[in-house]
Amino acid sequence: MVICGKIQSIGVFISVVVFLPLMTHAQSEVKIYQDADAYMRQEKYDLAVDAFQYISDLPDVKYKSTISALLSKKYRYRSIDTYLEFEAEKGKDPLYYYWLGKIYLRRNILSKASEYLNQFLQMSEGMNKLDSYRQEAQFKLQFVNAAETSMAVTPLESPINSNFAEMSGVLFENGTKLLFASDRLEEGKFDIYVTEKGPYGWNTPNVISQSPVEVGHLNLLYVRGTFMYYNQQSNQLNEMEIGAKDWKVLSALETLDLAGVHHIYMNKYKTRLIFSKPTEENGLEIFESLKLRSTGEWMEPVLISPQVSSRYNEDYPYLTDDNKRLYFSSDRPGGLGKRDIYYSEFDDVQNVWGPPINAGIPINTVDDDFDFRVSSDNEAVFSSDRIESTGDYDLFVLQVKK
Repeated sequence: MVICGKIQSIGVFISVVVFLPLMTHAQSEVKIYQDADAYMRQEKYDLAVDAFQYISDLPDVKYKSTISALLSKKYRYRSIDTYLEFEAEKGKDPLYYYWLGKIYLRRNILSKASEYLNQFLQMSEGMNKLDSYRQEAQFKLQFVNAAETSMAVTPLESPINSNFAEMSGVLFENGTKLLFASDRLEEGKFDIYVTEKGPYGWNTPNVISQSPVEVGHLNLLYVRGTFMYYNQQSNQLNEMEIGAKDWKVLSALETLDLAGVHHIYMNKYKTRLIFSKPTEENGLEIFESLKLRSTGEWMEPVLISPQVSSRYNEDYPYLTDDNKRLYFSSDRPGGLGKRDIYYSEFDDVQNVWGPPINAGIPINTVDDDFDFRVSSDNEAVFSSDRIESTGDYDLFVLQVKK
């Protein structure tokens, strides 16, 4: 009896030891699934993909993992056929078409995005539990339906764009020369390059900077035929003479104290500075300062407009030569992507800046779009990591069709 009791006790002990880890593992998978699902709802698709790869047995893991991959940055070039394989299984679910519409929007295939987002709206009509999805689909469709067909956006070809980041593009001399920054020599450290157009496209760029630049304070300005570069050590704008393989500092411009400033615009008369700077209350905000004709001194910087400001980040200001339109980038809610390009128009009658307007498609995408600069009456340059980019951020040219 005693021996049997001991054996039974041992059996119970063994089963408990074996059972507890199994329960812990199952609970762990459920927790990972919940985290991955939350990442999807927050549109953090790269994190969702990474989480889903640790679990395989729970329902819909392969389906949701495929969706997350096609909407992620890391796996966005995968064939869309990997999602279409689920149509037989998921085709009666309205959300199948919601995700399909988002995937096509991710790829800038607007006609397909519109088709499937509308199909989702038709199938989900009256389904209250899908209201949040319906609202987002309707919101995205507003951008798609308002896409500007008189504009074309194209990436600058190799050897300008690369697998690394290209930013702060300045086209000059009627678009035949280009100044830009890239971290192709050492990731995260930006050098300044110059190149020109030859008979067969852009020539190989040459590095002309003496040392790399931090991206947060990367400023290349072209003001009425003069190049300017922000020196973070001295907090000054230096006037530069750009050569084919180097640059020469001509002089430091007398301005206000630029300590802590991120990105800068200066008008062609060198009498107006507009720049982004962090504040305690909000993120980056846009300030301006004017140079007084009477004394030559710069006024104390002020917020350019309460209309432009938000609780989020406003950065990369650019004012058109007629002083009528201010472009900037912002990560505020209500945009199409991560950072969108906005503009505000000046009201001469009220003497105020109007409410920011999203520049819309094709300038903006569901990705990161910023640093918009006008280079001619019908052309502008900006940076983006949209699906047409070759790696990280690339330079894109916007052309208005005549």
